[in-house]
Amino acid sequence: MGHERELARVATELRELERRRVAGELDDAGRLRRRESIAELLQLLGRGEADERRQHVRIPADLEVHLRIDEVTASCSAAELSQGGLGLRGELWVEEDALVLVENLRVGARDFPMAVRARVVWKAAASAGLAFVDVDAQGERQLRSVFEDLFWLYVERLAAS
Repeated sequence: MGHERELARVATELRELERRRVAGELDDAGRLRRRESIAELLQLLGRGEADERRQHVRIPADLEVHLRIDEVTASCSAAELSQGGLGLRGELWVEEDALVLVENLRVGARDFPMAVRARVVWKAAASAGLAFVDVDAQGERQLRSVFEDLFWLYVERLAAS
């Protein structure tokens, strides 16, 4: 089975298990299968490309990112989020190795205010990679919240495909 079809299969099962959990209809076996399905989907997402070693699972997403570098604030787009960083896209004015402050992530109409420092670890013509640095407990909670929300949005998107 192809990678995309496998992702969609697991997401469809997980969406149904989550629906049953929210409705209070999940028994012990269903709760166990839900945990296993989450782990399976995260494992599939963590595979990435064959030539790429990923330290963190990445969730594909359409994010609006508000960054601050020194006294300048700018908005850009991100194509993916992990608990370790962001994959930015578009024409970017940031330089490699620059330190930035991620002040807000927006997913659709939902804002996730934060104050998480990141370093530009690579830059190409129309994309860049940020790695979060010196993340405190509050930043960890903020990133985990965004990651979890994006995970469930991604499950819905995969299951609908």
